[in-house]
Amino acid sequence: MTPFTATAVLSRRPSPPHTLEGTLKRVDYKKRQLSLVARVDTWTLTLAPDCALWFNDEPAILRCFHPLDRVQVSYEEGSSGPVLTAMYGWD
Repeated sequence: MTPFTATAVLSRRPSPPHTLEGTLKRVDYKKRQLSLVARVDTWTLTLAPDCALWFNDEPAILRCFHPLDRVQVSYEEGSSGPVLTAMYGWD
C-alpha cells in the first residue's frame, strides 16, 4: 500500500466520539436539542435519533433531564454541529 493510499483510507475512518461533562442549561424537548455548560463554554447539541439516555444507571427518556442537572455526554461532529450519541445523568 502506498503512503497516499494509506492516508486516504485513514481520512475516511469515523472519528471517535468526544465527551463532555457539565451542567444542562436548557433542554428543548420538541427540537431534541440541549445547551450544556462545560469547559468554560456553552455547547448546543442535537440528539441523534438513536441517542442512548441514562439517568441514575437506568434507561431514561429525554423528559427526565432538566436544567441544572449534571450530565456526561458523548457526541460526534455532524454537518450542522455536534450530535449527541449518549447522555448520562445522576442526582
